[in-house]
This record gives sequence, C-alpha cells and structure tokens, in this order.
Amino acid sequence: MAKEEPLARTGTDDRENTVRQPFPQPPPKRSNPRVVAAPAEPRRRRRGPGRAIALGALLLIIGAIAWFANAVLQPFAGDGGEPVTVTIPQGSSLSQIADILRDRPSGFAVLSGDDALTLPVMALGGDGVISVVSNATPRLMAALTDACAAGDFGAARTLHRGLQPWMAAAFVESNPIPVKAALAMMGRIENALRLPLVPLADSNHHAVRASLVAAGALES
Repeated sequence: MAKEEPLARTGTDDRENTVRQPFPQPPPKRSNPRVVAAPAEPRRRRRGPGRAIALGALLLIIGAIAWFANAVLQPFAGDGGEPVTVTIPQGSSLSQIADILRDRPSGFAVLSGDDALTLPVMALGGDGVISVVSNATPRLMAALTDACAAGDFGAARTLHRGLQPWMAAAFVESNPIPVKAALAMMGRIENALRLPLVPLADSNHHAVRASLVAAGALES
C-alpha cells in the first residue's frame, strides 16, 4: 500500500483525523420590512470668509457715511464747523461760478482750479486758486492773488496779462512736463525725468521759453 503524502501545510498525513476548517462566511442578508434605512444626513457647508468680508465692507460703508456727514455736511449746519473749501475745476463757466459764490454759506471758500480764471473768479468774490504755473512763478501768482484780494484790479490785470502766455504754455503738454522744463530753463532744477514723464518736445521749447520771458521770469 502506497504511503499517502502529508496533507499540505498540516504536518500530518492522517486524512481521517484532520479536520479542515472552512473559511468563515458572512451571514446572509435578510430584509426586514420593519427597518427602513434613514437617508444620509446632508453635509453641512462650512462658512467661508465671504460673510465676514461682506460684514466688514458694510461697516466701512457706514463709517464712510458717518465721516461724510461730520466732515463735509457739518459746516453747513451753522454750528461752528471748520470752513469748507471748494475748488472750481477747469471747464466751469463763470456763470456757474457766480451762482456758487452768490449762494455759498458763511465760511465757504471758493478757489479757482484754472490759473487763467484766477482774476475773474476773485473779481466775483472768490478766495484764490489751486495753481499750476505758480510751481515755476510763485511770486508773480502770489502778487496777482494779493492784488485781487486787496481790490487792486488794475495791478491784477497787468500781472494777469503778463502771465497769460505762460498760463497757456504750461499746458502745451501733459502737466507737469512743461513746468519741469520751465524750471530747468530758469536754472532751478535739472530736467531729469523718469517714466511715465518724458522731456518736453523740442517743438514746444520756444513757446515755453517765450512765455517765461513775457512774464518777466526769464531773461531773453
């Protein structure tokens, strides 16, 4: 009788007394009509930073409104607030400026935003100018406004007529290119510019120089 081979991985050849354990099997699934699976709970969304940003923006808007009411509107209430200064921009008509000057409340200063309108605005009761040409000719513009404030409009007209060519030449190119070129012609600065500014075009040099000579700011 042939000898039987040992059972694999058991270390014995006793087939009769060797019990083979079957692999465990999961219990069969049985449906229970009384048990209903609850639906999965929806995942809650986490609140991102958007709500906090919106709240912060709202608070900023409220703060800006409060500042505007206190800083800008308060002087008009007549309770001793600081004076208000209004600059008349370029392109405004003298009729509009006259209306503003006529209806302005106490402590309401009106300044011209155009050098060429300094004389007529101050003649109507304005208080001065936000000036461009005064960057190169400060004494002449100060003399013009002082004469207007003193009611000496004869002297003011003389100063205005002398400055009028320079008031026009100061805008032959984008501000402050002509002003810097004028200061360089007068020996006040070196005309060293960096982008986006560029030197004054050669075709405009004569207009700027001639206007400074006419104003008495530069010798011919």
